[in-house]
Amino acid sequence: MTDLPEDEDFLLLADDDEEGATADERAGVPWVVLVVDDDPDVHTVSRMALDGIHFLGRRLEILDCYSGQQACALLASRQDIAVMFLDVVMETDDAGLKVARYVREQLGNRNTRIVLRTGQPGQAPEQSVIIDYDINDYKSKTELTAQKLFTTLITALRSYGDLLSIAASRDGLRQIGNVSAQLFRIRAPRDFMEQTLAGLMEFVSGERGAIFCREPEGNGYSRVLLPLAMQGWSVESEAELLRRVQEISERRHSEAADDHSFLYVRTPNERELVIYLYHPQPIDLIRRDLLSHFVDKVAIGYDNVLMHEWQAQTNHWLEEQVQERTRELSEKTVRLEDAHRKIADELKLAHILQQAILPPPLPCDSRFQLTATMRPAREVGGDFYHMLRLDDDRVAFLIADVSGKGVTAAFFMLRAYSILHQIATSGAAPAECLTRANAELCEANPLLLFVTLFFAICDVRKRTITYATAGHDMPYLLRADGTSLSLPRAGGMLLGTFEQASFTEASFDLLPGDRLFLFTDGFTEAMNDAGDFFGETRLMESLLQARALPVDDMVQAVIADVQAFAGAQPQADDVTCVLLDLGYASFDD
Repeated sequence: MTDLPEDEDFLLLADDDEEGATADERAGVPWVVLVVDDDPDVHTVSRMALDGIHFLGRRLEILDCYSGQQACALLASRQDIAVMFLDVVMETDDAGLKVARYVREQLGNRNTRIVLRTGQPGQAPEQSVIIDYDINDYKSKTELTAQKLFTTLITALRSYGDLLSIAASRDGLRQIGNVSAQLFRIRAPRDFMEQTLAGLMEFVSGERGAIFCREPEGNGYSRVLLPLAMQGWSVESEAELLRRVQEISERRHSEAADDHSFLYVRTPNERELVIYLYHPQPIDLIRRDLLSHFVDKVAIGYDNVLMHEWQAQTNHWLEEQVQERTRELSEKTVRLEDAHRKIADELKLAHILQQAILPPPLPCDSRFQLTATMRPAREVGGDFYHMLRLDDDRVAFLIADVSGKGVTAAFFMLRAYSILHQIATSGAAPAECLTRANAELCEANPLLLFVTLFFAICDVRKRTITYATAGHDMPYLLRADGTSLSLPRAGGMLLGTFEQASFTEASFDLLPGDRLFLFTDGFTEAMNDAGDFFGETRLMESLLQARALPVDDMVQAVIADVQAFAGAQPQADDVTCVLLDLGYASFDD
């Protein structure tokens, strides 16, 4: 490893006597000046006038050509000619003009400064030459004194240097653009910094280099400089490099010498980078400026690639979390589905048990027929009915609707059914049955559930029905003569709401062929897609249309009408009905 200087030769981009010096100037590369003239004396005088001139620390190297043809051959072989003093009339009257056109058009050389001089101005008028040819100055040999020759030369050299600087800047920017385009496609931080170091070394023609980083930690910085990229180093040379890098990091500024550079960089996200480059040739001002811009891009790119890595890691973590949560959700879904299956199986059993509790149709009697059905909205429901013979002439029947739906309503329904069955079996009058049932239901009703109910006793010998209600929809009486009506309401509160409630009775006479239809609100409150209810009017129309059917067929026809009306809408409430028919025979006293 070349020993690193202990002193600070100069700060990068600092002002000193050689601030504007290029690499050629520092290396003492001469300015190449070409004199093209067929007069040997002109060459002698030109050398005498230009002897000893130095510009920007560089001497002159003067080349001689004595014809246009000879000049073209030399210009084709050399690209470093800064200024050409070109005679117009040589082997031909326009030999110099041909050389000028050859340089610009065939060689494509736009940098060499061409000073056209002639001893016969009439051969090549100045205005037409300036317009038609890409030359930089036009002088008569007689006016080119030593002083004017000096002035013309320095002006041309400065212009030539500016053109080279522009070309160097353009080439440098193109090189930086190419490297940057490659760098910003890299997503791995280590690869990014290794490619960055390679690009920097190529940019400065370096032989070895290294990049170190110090990450922010809390409100300050960790004191450890992490090597991100190193090229061209031996193990024994790294210790000295680390010492100098640590110094640069502590001083927090860049440092440069002819053969090496330390670049201190702070990224937008407060990371510290120290870049070391060893380059045998000095870096000129233009490349130093471009290097500064390049490093700024590197700082932004490094933050971006770390951000991309963080995002990739975060996305990976999120994906793992999603996968884990998906697995957990899948397992829970399996358990939930299993629980649902068990619940569904148990509800099916509950449905079977609930249907088994409800009494079957009473055996046919020559004087009447009584049938009933209950279709719960769920597996189990809160609607129920009951019918039983009290004696040879009397039959009791009821229909009820428990508040709520599902399992809760079903449990309360079982309790209400059991109480009413026990009381009805005793043969008590309808109002007394409801009074006693209400008292028992109020004793233990923590959920404050209630029951609507219609309870009736039919005396088939006397052809009368005595009934009491507890807030239930009144049945429809379909007369044998084709008329229909809703029974008058008998007063009574909902069962289970008020322990001291009282109930009244009402009665009416029956005629042969009459039918009494008891129902729950699952019929009237069935809803279609438009949000309309089936309602009492449609129910009455459906009953009248099915009036002539047998009892069981009539019940199924009315239920079918309700289902057709609801269409795709799911059943929202239990559908329960009881039908009493007195059409089998005439009554005898």
